[in-house]
Amino acid sequence: MPDLPKGNYDVWVRGYGLVDSQKVKATPGQEGEPESRAGAEREAAAAYYPAQYWFSLLEVPPKSDFPGTGPQGNGISPSVKSQGEWIRNVINTDGCSGCHQLGSKATRELHPCYAGMKTAEAWDRSAFRPGRPAAG
Repeated sequence: MPDLPKGNYDVWVRGYGLVDSQKVKATPGQEGEPESRAGAEREAAAAYYPAQYWFSLLEVPPKSDFPGTGPQGNGISPSVKSQGEWIRNVINTDGCSGCHQLGSKATRELHPCYAGMKTAEAWDRSAFRPGRPAAG
């Protein structure tokens, strides 16, 4: 990075699927690069991915899936009438993503109170499921 002001910098490598490298001291114009390495396991590497990466993997249901047909149909609530409404529910900061950044540890792992349950069962028992009142 030759255009940086003169000084000492901590430099490291971060990237999708990589574990952060050790920081090394560097100055502008100095050659070399920190050694990067792939995550030992996919789950470990996923912890480094930013939220926008997870949003890029989201598959938006086609317009033909709306209105939803419920748990016995396409799994989308019948109260969700359009694809646009579905997208708004996902990105709305007043909804789940307002507090739970997509891809954070809390959204990658089930809380211990759901131990032994499959993801779908835990979701069904969750008090914070959209369209369901929060537990009091």
